[in-house]
Amino acid sequence: MTTKEMIAAVAERADVSLDVARQVLKAQSKIVSSRAAESAPVPGIGVAWIEKSPATTLVMRFGPKAGQTIALPAKTRVKFQVAAPFRKSVRDGTSLPAEAIDTEEELEGESAELLFHVEHDFGSGAV
Repeated sequence: MTTKEMIAAVAERADVSLDVARQVLKAQSKIVSSRAAESAPVPGIGVAWIEKSPATTLVMRFGPKAGQTIALPAKTRVKFQVAAPFRKSVRDGTSLPAEAIDTEEELEGESAELLFHVEHDFGSGAV
């Protein structure tokens, strides 16, 4: 599925215009990326977060570099855990149940407020 197809599918399913669907998906993307440091839920799909690993050193045990100490730099990784209902629906080839996507209770703070504004401002279908 391409991005255009996703936008069209969201617009059709939510009964809104393509522009509204595009704006909602962009807003969701911005919210998740800006809140990933604290763990950001993608309602009904999963949770994204950032995981940092410290710089370490290790001693090579095998091969031509055996005995040498190697420094590994600190890394920042983006992690994503798929929600159980989503994983089950994909595995079984069924639709995700509506109760699995409860945005108001899953989100807290600024993310919930931003998503509420997105739903409020764009959910009516009027541009």
